[in-house]
Amino acid sequence: MLRGFLRQVFLGLLAGIAIGGLAVGLLLTVVLPSGRTAPKPPASVATAAGQPGPVYTIRDRIVNLADAGGRRYLRVSLAIEFQAKEPVPRDEAAQKAYYKKFDGDIRACCAHRIEDAVTMLLSSKSYADIATPEGKERLKQELKDRINEALHGEEVVTNVYITDFVVQ
Repeated sequence: MLRGFLRQVFLGLLAGIAIGGLAVGLLLTVVLPSGRTAPKPPASVATAAGQPGPVYTIRDRIVNLADAGGRRYLRVSLAIEFQAKEPVPRDEAAQKAYYKKFDGDIRACCAHRIEDAVTMLLSSKSYADIATPEGKERLKQELKDRINEALHGEEVVTNVYITDFVVQ
């Protein structure tokens, strides 16, 4: 008798939980989203993402990490995107000439400052600082800030991309 009663109570609770779960699921998927619209991105994001700027690359930069004992090193390659001062030509030949001129201008005026800022920042990092995806994102932001600081407004870095990343 007691067993039958407990079984009915248990089945009743189980049915109640199942019905409650269905109700919450319907509420979240059908009722609430119908009145919502996706937030629109700010206008600055849309225009900034419209056209990529010229890129300066640093290949195979090798630095010792700041870990105790100095036994780890980092090999990294970077693509540093700059804000375009003028519209990038659409014609392929003109684009190639534009990027070649930009690369020459950067190398003439700023390459030594960019490379110094990158080397100093990378060599100040420990393995723990850069091992996680969040650490790499922080590193990209710090590189962007440090390079912009080193360039004193002559050029503006908009993005830093890590194209190769090896720690040993």
